[in-house]
Amino acid sequence: MNNQGQYEAKLHQFMAGYRFIAFGLAVVLIQVLPGPGIVDFQNYLTLALVGLYTLLKVLGPVRWRRTDASTYLVVEGEVALTVILLFFTGGLDSGYLIYSLAPVLTAALYLEFRLGIGIATVMAAVPFLAHVVLSQFTDRYAGVLEGNRLALLFIYVGICYLL
Repeated sequence: MNNQGQYEAKLHQFMAGYRFIAFGLAVVLIQVLPGPGIVDFQNYLTLALVGLYTLLKVLGPVRWRRTDASTYLVVEGEVALTVILLFFTGGLDSGYLIYSLAPVLTAALYLEFRLGIGIATVMAAVPFLAHVVLSQFTDRYAGVLEGNRLALLFIYVGICYLL
């Protein structure tokens, strides 16, 4: 295996480990911490779908050297999935907040700089928009100025751009 292939394999192992750890943290945050009996069917279904998606991403073929339209489509799909995941599971209060950094990390490791910055910008805007806009329409989202959400938002945005 050449150096490029070894590098790609190591990156794939790193991303697989990150995805499994982030998913494991999501499971703990959603199932264990709230206490017994609080998790509903929607949370179980979401956990199952994200777990299946994680397995597919980890076990899927590694072809990041080919930066063609299919590569960009996969990254855009992952961004869309994590945006939807954050919007439907609570924004900054979501158990999937760490998992939502996976597309930013993927773009930073595999794609060119400007695309990585663009994806970081999209992912940084999602929790902000979720709490600012959706808090006006539903009680499920607290305002960004309530509790420690503003500090958490700054930390999340900083991590997005540091990646």
